Amino acid sequence: MRDLVKQGYVGKVLSTSLIGSGMGWGPTAEPFNAYLNDKKNGATMLSIPLGHTADALCHCLGEVRELSATMTARRWTFTVVGTDERKPMNTDDQVCVTGLLEGGAALSIHYRGGLSRGTNLLWEINGAEGDLQLTAAGGHAQMFDVRFARDFREGTHLCPRFDDAVTRHRMLNAIEVAAATGQRQTLE
Repeated sequence: MRDLVKQGYVGKVLSTSLIGSGMGWGPTAEPFNAYLNDKKNGATMLSIPLGHTADALCHCLGEVRELSATMTARRWTFTVVGTDERKPMNTDDQVCVTGLLEGGAALSIHYRGGLSRGTNLLWEINGAEGDLQLTAAGGHAQMFDVRFARDFREGTHLCPRFDDAVTRHRMLNAIEVAAATGQRQTLE
């Protein structure tokens, strides 16, 4: 997608929209994934599927310049698969982000917990000359081959580095602050 955008396939990028399902953070959880449903464990829908997929988005289209966000928990409990035990949901299962990319294109991201009965990953790039659409069975872009061995072997830098992780975590922090305060956040 990045190559197509760079080659001018869509022309000037006007906007991008990303809708993803977290797969976890839904009505049920396997026993080994139940820890995901407690924010204090640090394994949130924001930090895992949204964070990794936003990294791919920013790799293709540039960093986020400013954003607003809303995060909420719509499920208060979940069921542990195989035990029928109901436990409290102590993390957000809905994350919505709107903003602008550094090039001025409009951005919208919505991640929802669980699986959708529709499309579980839909990423669209709308341009003045064309559109791109990517779909997948789940909202976790990090589950694809990231070519670390190739980078190491060939001395390339196609995979994210520590500086890239810092940039992404600043964005994720801005989403949390925007959601908590209701104030638009500017990233530099």
